[in-house]
Amino acid sequence: MDPQRRLIVAALIGVVVVGAVVAASVLLRDEPPANGVRDGDGTVTPPSEQATDAPREPVPSAEPSVTPDTQQQRLLVYFVRDGVLGVSAREVPATKAVAAAATRQLVIGVTGSELGYGLSSELPVGVTLNGVSIAGGVATVDLSPQFTEPAAGKALRLRLAQLVFTLTQFRTVDAVRIEIDGAPLPSLGTTALDAPLARADFADVLPAILVEHPAPGESTPSPLRIRGLNNTFEATFIIEVLDPSGTRIARKVVTAGAMGEWRLFDVSVPYASAETGIGTLVVYEESARDGSAINVVRIPVKLLR
Repeated sequence: MDPQRRLIVAALIGVVVVGAVVAASVLLRDEPPANGVRDGDGTVTPPSEQATDAPREPVPSAEPSVTPDTQQQRLLVYFVRDGVLGVSAREVPATKAVAAAATRQLVIGVTGSELGYGLSSELPVGVTLNGVSIAGGVATVDLSPQFTEPAAGKALRLRLAQLVFTLTQFRTVDAVRIEIDGAPLPSLGTTALDAPLARADFADVLPAILVEHPAPGESTPSPLRIRGLNNTFEATFIIEVLDPSGTRIARKVVTAGAMGEWRLFDVSVPYASAETGIGTLVVYEESARDGSAINVVRIPVKLLR
């Protein structure tokens, strides 16, 4: 090869090498952090949360949680109804950082329609989310100092339960650890927080029947699928569906689990409504003493003709 041609080949090789180095540096710069992916708002999602778009049963978002046409994701948010835990549902833009998305919805608070459904929140106004990370089944949630504002009665227990239940709806989260501006929170009220909190820690603020699906205001085609947690006398309760006029159009007696134990239930109740409109799902227990309805949960739902 003559000297001139050898010079040209060397120059071309140099260009290729430089280009490869530049491309590699761009790829490295644009890579997410080694321990997770970066969400649109800068939140880092650890690998353990990246596949959490499927909540644990019996949460309704398990069917499927993302709507292809709208790319919206359905998440549950746990609020308060009649002094115990209650549930609502929110649709958010599809994301892999579902634990952070659900917690953000929780700190936003109840909407006007949710207030109309009888829901409220014990989280103080002004609480902000600094971040959520998940490792080994434990979600560490970092909140602003407003979260620790004092409250009377069992309000602080409900505040913690709202947070724990909202985060543990996902299969990758079994328990929750709380930080305030990056520092561990040792306690809140009478509840020690030296160990992560799980759902089992909050039986005192759960209703005897916790309906997690359907959420208030949701469309419910027949058969109406009802899922949640139950701890009633002899593990038995009754489901009724009332049409928009208040007429009962379906009734089912359910036995789920054993007496004295919290058990998941997942049942379907067919109904026939003469019109499409807002009806009522009523779930209750019959008193062993006099047969009256106790532990009643009423949820407005959209029935379809």
